[in-house]
Amino acid sequence: MKDGLSQSTVNCVLSDHQGVIWIGTSFGLNRFDRERIMSYNNDKDNLFSIPGNDIIFLTEDIQHNIWIGTDRGLARYDRSKDRFMRITFAGLPLHVHSSVVTDNGVLFFGTGTAFRYSYVDNRITFLPVNGPERVTSAFTHAYIYDKQKQIVLLVCRRNGLWWYHLATGKLERISFIPAKEITSVCLDSSGNIWLSVYADGVYGYTSAGDEFCHLNTGNLLSNDVVLDIKEIDGKLWLATDGGGLNVYDPDTQGMRVISHIPGNNNSLPVNSFGCLYNDQEKNIWAGSIRGGTDRFEKNLFLYLW
Repeated sequence: MKDGLSQSTVNCVLSDHQGVIWIGTSFGLNRFDRERIMSYNNDKDNLFSIPGNDIIFLTEDIQHNIWIGTDRGLARYDRSKDRFMRITFAGLPLHVHSSVVTDNGVLFFGTGTAFRYSYVDNRITFLPVNGPERVTSAFTHAYIYDKQKQIVLLVCRRNGLWWYHLATGKLERISFIPAKEITSVCLDSSGNIWLSVYADGVYGYTSAGDEFCHLNTGNLLSNDVVLDIKEIDGKLWLATDGGGLNVYDPDTQGMRVISHIPGNNNSLPVNSFGCLYNDQEKNIWAGSIRGGTDRFEKNLFLYLW
């Protein structure tokens, strides 16, 4: 915060097509142009301020629109006027918790709901969600699982993993993954599904649904609470809540731990991290819990491995 960050708990990071770093915190949005930080907060008297201060997600679409999901609704950044356009649906703020970019637009997911922004129409429409179970939990993460079949993988923080079929609106629970307390998911380059279960480490599943790996403190993990997973150059980066950053190599089954070392100013400032982001320059941004955000340059990977 001494550098100008609006709040020290970082929820999400985005590097846009101009190289500007956007940092979403629990109290405000920050714009870092690599020289200075500009902060944006909700102003109840300004309709062009961000709708809410708790930033949930950040997305840049193919047309370079930046979407900001907040606790009080969705907004789109207006670059020309440096302001935010609040998104409404049926006259009300659009509350969504995750997004995924497609060739034709952006998909947004809320609490058992789905929406699509179309590049052609420049508008948001409602998508049907049909299934045997009524979902009353927020879809906190969304990933394109099968582009050809139009299948999206959805995550409910407290209600497990789901398949969503875009063509039909069908929603079905992923039966081969029984866990419900899911904190993060990663689809790796081999088609495997990696997921973190709260206080139970990380599980690996093949695309066929077979469990092949379970990382926890009993074998390699430094902490069983993993809040984010990203695959970078074939390695899995794991953000833990209390054990720093863990880097796992599935090929060698080796683990490296990057952590705070008391008295060492070159180590991490804290050991609790909630999000990871890989920018266009292959640098990694790690958003911490109460410790700001840290950038790891790509040359670090050579040191680690």
